[in-house]
Amino acid sequence: MTTKTAPHLSFAKLETGMPMPHLLDIQTRAFQSLLQPDGKDGVRSDVGLERVFKDLFPIQDVNGNYSLEFVKYALGEPKYTVEECIERDMTYSVPLKATLQLVVMEEVGEVTKTKRPKNIIEKEVYLGELPILTPLGTFVINGAERVIVSQLHRSPGVVFEESIHPNGQRLFSARIIPFRGSWVEFTVDIHDVIYVHIDKKKKFPATALLRAFGYGTNADILKLFYAVKEIDITGKLEGRAQKREVLGTLLAADVPDPENKKGEPLARVGDELTLERFNAFRRAGITAVRVFAGYTSLDLREDAQPTTTQQAPSKYVLAFDVADPDGEVVGEAGRELSDTLRKKLLKAGVTKVDVLLPAGRSESPLIKNTLAKDPTHTEAEALAQIYTLLRPGEAPNIETAREALKRLFFHPKRYDLGKVGRYKINQRLKVNVAKDNTVLTEDDFVAIIRYLIELSEGRGYTDDIDHLGNRRVRSVGELIANQFSVGLSRMARLIKERMSINNDPERITLDDLVNARTVSAVIQAFFGSSQLSQFMDQTNPLAELTHKRRLSALGPGGLTRERAGFEVRDVHYSQYGRMCPIETPEGPNIGLITSLSCYARVNELGFIETPYRVVKDGKVTDETRWLSA
Repeated sequence: MTTKTAPHLSFAKLETGMPMPHLLDIQTRAFQSLLQPDGKDGVRSDVGLERVFKDLFPIQDVNGNYSLEFVKYALGEPKYTVEECIERDMTYSVPLKATLQLVVMEEVGEVTKTKRPKNIIEKEVYLGELPILTPLGTFVINGAERVIVSQLHRSPGVVFEESIHPNGQRLFSARIIPFRGSWVEFTVDIHDVIYVHIDKKKKFPATALLRAFGYGTNADILKLFYAVKEIDITGKLEGRAQKREVLGTLLAADVPDPENKKGEPLARVGDELTLERFNAFRRAGITAVRVFAGYTSLDLREDAQPTTTQQAPSKYVLAFDVADPDGEVVGEAGRELSDTLRKKLLKAGVTKVDVLLPAGRSESPLIKNTLAKDPTHTEAEALAQIYTLLRPGEAPNIETAREALKRLFFHPKRYDLGKVGRYKINQRLKVNVAKDNTVLTEDDFVAIIRYLIELSEGRGYTDDIDHLGNRRVRSVGELIANQFSVGLSRMARLIKERMSINNDPERITLDDLVNARTVSAVIQAFFGSSQLSQFMDQTNPLAELTHKRRLSALGPGGLTRERAGFEVRDVHYSQYGRMCPIETPEGPNIGLITSLSCYARVNELGFIETPYRVVKDGKVTDETRWLSA
């Protein structure tokens, strides 16, 4: 028997030009990416459950005698249909089985004692029942239909914020928000010193962190944030502007003493050029010195007229050598950016260049002040100071401290920005780090400090944490994957304990090691009692549909209704076309629980996109572009 569908008539004055997306896509697509049931022969993309398994395995014991490795996972068939589960008060689920390999190692060689695989045991292990989504976007748990509400939370990445001190001074801060790992915050105090807080522990100067990363000397640190220029010191300093431009700068090279036979310099790299030193250099017959100078980025495609000063474009001087896409130098450092050179650079495919700050532009004292406050002078001292703050009471060993710092930010099992965090950091800081590198790099830290300097110089912008570009949707697939990760990590701890207890490699089996109850207990607890797992609103079909498309800022890792202020709850301009500004409950949850717009969709990074029909020559065309906030 074929069912006839009624023809859809539109009474709208304006044609939409595009069909409405499936309203349950937010649930069904997210769950599909979690399970990837179409992955044949274990070949699946690195998302969902596959990613969780690969992150936690291999599991090795302390002595390196055993290694438990993941091969693939398989999903069985549901025992009952949805209707039968509702009738019998059962859970609509499928058995989850994982194929694991236990590699038993043996020592080889009397002296080297290297380890090699002695025996490999492979077996399919049952990990429990996994509730699955019905075609209507619901879960049946113990006979009751439940909905997992999507969570709207702060996106991983870097956020720059501004606050006003009671004395009226603008104070800037930067925070790195990871998917998993330690929070790092950079703050600027009223004395223009940059401090770092790791996991809200005691603060220390940001230059100490850079020293710990291998930039041991003051000169190494200054080279990260400044260009070098040569200043003529033959004439007298006349006028306040000239004095301000020359005095107080930091030397970029040792200044030799012609009269000292031992080779002791008059001044060293990083020393401040004071009036006394300036006069001493002139008496010694030195005509020019190299100093560190601030620089800014300039877009050659726009008019090269600076926005904050009325200097002519020709007054700009290149801060560094400029190379074309093939690596050939087309503009040398110190060369004036004339109109001819600008055209030559654009022709060579160069659109942005770094130029020295023009005269009259104030240079930020942040790095200079931070170096003055920094009690450490070498990499070893910096590592010792940071290790003492992170682990008070332990005697710092330099190698141990270096390893602890590496594990904190650069180890994938300890620190994870996720694809989203890496994308946001690359986009915000304009750094070129590979998309699949989901840990922090030294370049990220340098770029953050550089941006704080730019903010203090009046360039750049701070972030609005309520903007939808800084908030993302954790849909059902990701929420279950996070719970699965918790369950598996508990199981991994038990497996490591059992491996260390077992002394007989010949008799060990996978059944002795793996206890599936830990995983299934976490999953059951999530579906049964999580704030985001709710009984489906079945008042009418429309209530049912809106419940599945609801977005909540509450839940684990989110806000609490007592703590949430007015700004978070308020309607934001970035919600236009993405979230409904009207449909939100009255009472304590107002603004924290919202609904997705009909035409909006959630992209693979979790950001809400809305369709925009391109307008050409004042007319709306049928061309559609999906725009994220």
